[in-house]
Amino acid sequence: MNPTTEFAGAFQVIAMDQRNAGGRSRAPITSQDSWDSYTADHIAVLDHLGIEQCHLYGQCIGGPFILNLIQAQPQRIVSAGLAQPIGRVEAALPPRTERFNMWANTLTDHPEVSEQVLDAFCQNLYGPGFAYCVDRAFVSETEASPCR
Repeated sequence: MNPTTEFAGAFQVIAMDQRNAGGRSRAPITSQDSWDSYTADHIAVLDHLGIEQCHLYGQCIGGPFILNLIQAQPQRIVSAGLAQPIGRVEAALPPRTERFNMWANTLTDHPEVSEQVLDAFCQNLYGPGFAYCVDRAFVSETEASPCR
């Protein structure tokens, strides 16, 4: 499903160009970057566009992005759809995944990136477990209804 075409008939659709994920958005990568860094990006875009409330839809990594935005600014979110969100059931963070390492290998134009920065960044994103940016208690307390 492509939400930019599926929802365009009824909504103004804003698609995310996640920084440093292969699109046009770039920024330095630091050992302090986390889900909150991306949430700040999302809030800045909404503020810049003057959007006070919105509906959110996200697939895969979009799930944690949405959950963190709901946690940060719940008054802004009218509804949210999470399709196959990423997360982790087991408690321990495994070593950096092959997918993370493949992404890291594309960062040849980021001289600020070292193995130490990458390890910290990976831990900040994937260390917390479950939905990565919020805990099980937050998710279970978030009002939800099944899709129809």
